[in-house]
Amino acid sequence: MPLPRPPQGFTGQPATQVQSSTGALDLGFTERRCQLVVLSGTETGKAVEVNKPSFTVGKGEECDLVLTDPTVSRQHLVLEQQGGAVLVRDLQSTNGTWIDQFRIREAYLRPGIVLRAGQVQLRFESLFKPLDVAPSLDERFGQLIGRSLKMRQIFTMLERVAKTDATVVIFGETGCGKSAVAQAIHDASPRKSGPFVTVDCGAIAENLIESELFGHEKGAFTGATSLRRGALERANGGTLFIDELVDLRLDLQPRLLRVLEEREVRRVGGNEAIKLDVRIIAASRHDLWREVEAKRFREDLYFRLAVFTIPLPPLRERKEDIPMLAQAFARSIKDGDKLLSRFTPRVNERLMAHPFPGNVRELRNVIERASYLDGDLAEMLGPTVFPDGSVPAIALPNLAAIAGPSAVAATAASGAPPLAPTPAPFLAPAVPRTSPASMDDGTAPMPVAADGAVPLSADCTMQFKDAKEKLLEQFEAEYFRRLLTRVGGNASAMARIAGIDRKHLYTLAKKHNLDLKGKKDEE
Repeated sequence: MPLPRPPQGFTGQPATQVQSSTGALDLGFTERRCQLVVLSGTETGKAVEVNKPSFTVGKGEECDLVLTDPTVSRQHLVLEQQGGAVLVRDLQSTNGTWIDQFRIREAYLRPGIVLRAGQVQLRFESLFKPLDVAPSLDERFGQLIGRSLKMRQIFTMLERVAKTDATVVIFGETGCGKSAVAQAIHDASPRKSGPFVTVDCGAIAENLIESELFGHEKGAFTGATSLRRGALERANGGTLFIDELVDLRLDLQPRLLRVLEEREVRRVGGNEAIKLDVRIIAASRHDLWREVEAKRFREDLYFRLAVFTIPLPPLRERKEDIPMLAQAFARSIKDGDKLLSRFTPRVNERLMAHPFPGNVRELRNVIERASYLDGDLAEMLGPTVFPDGSVPAIALPNLAAIAGPSAVAATAASGAPPLAPTPAPFLAPAVPRTSPASMDDGTAPMPVAADGAVPLSADCTMQFKDAKEKLLEQFEAEYFRRLLTRVGGNASAMARIAGIDRKHLYTLAKKHNLDLKGKKDEE
């Protein structure tokens, strides 16, 4: 006899647990899988990985997960994997398949959800497994090049991922080549003849990102004078690359999740559902799982996207690739072959000693700049960098020693204060105090004036260009540290006060190790 409909939802549902074979989330090369854990009945505690495109649950011995409970049908339900999403479908069971108090025919599952087959509760969980990746024998994958162990491991991973339609999340610092990796995956995939569309969430105004992703109908809002096809629709049949996914507004994340699960999109202001056949590749400069833990990114969207995770190393961690990349960039520039003769052993050593905080993008800019200028290519890097990555300290020399005794005597005769025998700042502080923000990165605190002036020192023994660059960098760091303290780390407020766009602000924050908060963090 069929069981009565339960009067209320399940209680005591545990929070979602992120699991891996080591007991913690591995942010190296990982593949997201899923499993069912039995929460009640005679098989309580049993966990079975859902490792087939069609995974059946029931009392019959032919099922992938066998439940001996009498309320379970011989073939009760099936889990089907559809492009990274998992669909549960009831197989006309006697006592039904339930989610909370609802009896369902089919539904998409999200990690942590508890479903019931008859009277047996099952929890659906994500399972992240580290991948053992052997380095490729090739030093190239599409347009990507590198001979370091880390890059050749990435090439092996890309060969594996490109053959699938699975979603991919790429992690890495700004400028390390995330968009190039996404393009390489697309070019090596069965979708290579389809479009490759890029959306940079960090470069689009917050009020426009919804229209950019999903499109809008004519008249959907003020200013919508014509129909617009969104990036998801334009990428149909190909690949959509979402860069800086961490900047996607929290209120839009459930909508993107729904699109990924249902494989259809509705334009803003529209009612018609448009079927999609698109692969999603996402990238982030931040560790997305840390953002999930901080409640700045939705857990369910992370689980849906991170079928494969690929971490990209910064350029400073693969120095052996630098000469190879530099010559490749030179060849890609018009008449760049003339630069090749300037790549002497000393120049290559100098390039490999540079920390390249801007990563591959910075290296490419250095090579392009060298193509327009004559002289030593190594000098295009700016101030010398020591092997440990430190830079020369900025200090103003003894002004009295430079001016000489006659100048000191003349100054005294005029009644003006004598030249200081020690380095003096350009803006002398009235009442010295310490800026707490200047100690966040472990450096010595910088004195600041009570009137808000920032004391700066310059090394007048350096060439003018180098001394000026160092002075400006010192000012830039202290300016934004002071501003960070003033507004409590609110990125929107900082950008507004400084009069710069947020993308540039994030670049400067990364450069000076500042911890910014998005607009949503302040709410």
